Amino acid sequence: MNRITTLCLAAIASAAEDPQTLFDRGVRSFHAGRIAESVADFDKLAELLPGQAPQLWQRGIALYYAGRYQDCRKQFESHRTVNPNDVENAAWHFLCVARAETPAKAKAALLPVGPDSRVPMTEIYEMFRGKTTPASVLAAGSGTEGQFYARLYVGLYYEALDDKVKALENIRVAAEDRFAAGGYMHSVARVHRNLLQTSAAVPAPSEVWTFDRLDRLGAHKTTILGAPRVIETPQGKAIEFDGVDDALFVDVHPLAGAETFTWEVIFRPDGDGAREQRFFHMQETDTQTRLLFETRVADKHWYLDSFANSPTGSKALMDPTKLHPTDIWYHAAMVYDGKQFRNYVNGQLQVSADVALKPQGAGRTSAGVRINKRDYFKGAIRLSRMTRRALSPEEFLKAF
Repeated sequence: MNRITTLCLAAIASAAEDPQTLFDRGVRSFHAGRIAESVADFDKLAELLPGQAPQLWQRGIALYYAGRYQDCRKQFESHRTVNPNDVENAAWHFLCVARAETPAKAKAALLPVGPDSRVPMTEIYEMFRGKTTPASVLAAGSGTEGQFYARLYVGLYYEALDDKVKALENIRVAAEDRFAAGGYMHSVARVHRNLLQTSAAVPAPSEVWTFDRLDRLGAHKTTILGAPRVIETPQGKAIEFDGVDDALFVDVHPLAGAETFTWEVIFRPDGDGAREQRFFHMQETDTQTRLLFETRVADKHWYLDSFANSPTGSKALMDPTKLHPTDIWYHAAMVYDGKQFRNYVNGQLQVSADVALKPQGAGRTSAGVRINKRDYFKGAIRLSRMTRRALSPEEFLKAF
């Protein structure tokens, strides 16, 4: 983007935080690569000033890096209403749709733009339309600014096509200090370069899985059992499981190697399922080392059971007296800080216990059932986040 949006952040006497403070902190967090913190502040700002939310293209970019591709798409669609000529807005919309769906669908949904005189924005737009090549964009990028934009968007385009080698090659150039005049977008290039360079060797500090499609959770392809279905909810799409034979499997353990962690899920337990249900499961390959979210359901109420097992310790956290009505949406979390294992419902502590848990190895994950295909879940899951540190309840995702 060619400028940082100037927001009309009027003082709101009842607000817990000043809008300008939220905006500035969100920007600083993004520059530092703290994506989750950046998104949290931008989300708060959008809620606080909904009339200004379309201006927040910075939020859209942060949402892309947080893996919230549907929200990212919506942000850039709304930004078009206030900035209809911006090629970069259309490009980021393409990137969000490509990650959420496919590059072909992203091209079909490409937003129209008006005249954008910056070099080489015309060629960049034609590249995303499929009408010209990345080489043509690079050739058209004259001058320092033009070269920067050409390298940045060619790199991003290659990433959408899943060509990580060419993506990193071009993003590395865009992130060079000689392009620092690119301002906010140069910071985007640096953040992106750092993520690309470390993604193969160092796991991301957090991973978000949005349950809005059946063929993929986050960046991971799924194996589908039964007939789970995508449903609409007031907060967005979710996946519903029938409690009989519906499930999704992915060949990754997103918390493998984590010495401390927080695993969150936004879900809806139904009241007509089996009493014991294992609805989310991560397990190390060829061992019994595992993490499990479970529910116990009876008389239209449920309580949470969170289980961790490792060679150095094992613990089930559950309190049958802490009952919650079924058939509504909840946030649940399990947290391990290196010493204490805790679980929460809607930010309220349920049970805690000291236990030594060894970091888990690579493995796989199931949603809707235990990995051994027992104890199917009746209900729906909307979102999950796995973070490689112990979060406080104030840092949790919001269920509503």
